[in-house]
Amino acid sequence: MEELKFIELLKSVIKDELKPLYTRLDKYSEELAALQEGQEEIKSQLDAILLDINKLRSKSSFPQDEHNEMETIQRRLDYQLMRIARTEEELHLLKPEKQ
Repeated sequence: MEELKFIELLKSVIKDELKPLYTRLDKYSEELAALQEGQEEIKSQLDAILLDINKLRSKSSFPQDEHNEMETIQRRLDYQLMRIARTEEELHLLKPEKQ
């Protein structure tokens, strides 16, 4: 009888100790999902930028307006690449370590 009480008490203590861990795990899961969604959005924006760059490169000469547009696209591409790198770093930090 005492053993059953001890086991129930132990289960209760373990359950109480695990609650904060489950809460943090849920929070991390939500953050990871948000980062993954953001990464997909960034990838689609990057694809659009790359398409613009390829269109511009296919032209044989660049008048001044098109040259400025190319510089703008290059700056946007650099910015998006930086955001992708930052997002991937955050994803790496949030992933649980393999044991």
